[in-house]
Amino acid sequence: MTLYDAIISAGFDAPEAIVWDGKLHRFPTDLTHHRHSDDGWYVAHDDATGKAAAFGSWRDGVQHTWGNGTGRVLSVAELDVIKRQQVAAKADEKKRRDQAALRAQRIYDQASSEVEHSAYLVRKGISLPEGVRAVMGLSSKAFGFEGAEWAISGLIVPMRNRDGEMRSLQIIPDAENSKKLFMKSGQTAAVFHVLGAIEGSTRILIAEGLATAQSVRTATGDTAVVAFSAGNLKAVAGAVRAITATAEMVICADDDPAGRTGAEACHGCRVVFPDQGCNDFNDLHQAHGLAAVKRAI
Repeated sequence: MTLYDAIISAGFDAPEAIVWDGKLHRFPTDLTHHRHSDDGWYVAHDDATGKAAAFGSWRDGVQHTWGNGTGRVLSVAELDVIKRQQVAAKADEKKRRDQAALRAQRIYDQASSEVEHSAYLVRKGISLPEGVRAVMGLSSKAFGFEGAEWAISGLIVPMRNRDGEMRSLQIIPDAENSKKLFMKSGQTAAVFHVLGAIEGSTRILIAEGLATAQSVRTATGDTAVVAFSAGNLKAVAGAVRAITATAEMVICADDDPAGRTGAEACHGCRVVFPDQGCNDFNDLHQAHGLAAVKRAI
């Protein structure tokens, strides 16, 4: 098994190239949902005795080792160097995340809270969710994206931690078929956006996406929380539970493998899925109306 195969077998997306220099390199482990997160890392050695490596993800805290079958393993000294590199990389990561948080707050403060038209809202059949703002023609560089510069127009969703601190932004471009984006270096784990108020609520609905959260909130009147991804449901549920010890928590999951896996990890929460063959509760809303959403929950 190659190092690429080992990384993929661990459930990660592999980096574009492996650099065999004994130094720590970073890469996104989930290109679908977190392509700008660089949460993965690897250290690869190649010398006369063979190849050996260590890799893992800071998002889930796991670490794996690999060898190419020659008997070459990472020495105690090499593992110690990896630990020191991890400490340095985590310090750098914190600095970059804090800088991204400052950029996010600045962009959010200057963004418009009045949205005259949004192709995304029209497609999803929802009104503007509270706390969501819009940008028009803002440079991609403002969000930290590298490479060729392009103009971004669309909605921005604040991503806050349980203390209410801004940590990043989700960008939902207006252009049809455009993928949702997250700020470069912004925190994505255990951050969320609240529609309503957690304190004082008797029932809180947690959903993956913004449109789904808005649909379930509109249908029920309950507070809804956007977790931004299936893999973040568990962490967000834990953060919300730390804020309120008494509210019933309901995971309004997407009916797909990722959604089911993420929902099953949320112990102590009731889990509901959309019915009538729909993938998520926004689909159910658009196909069968808000009454169908309320009945399903």
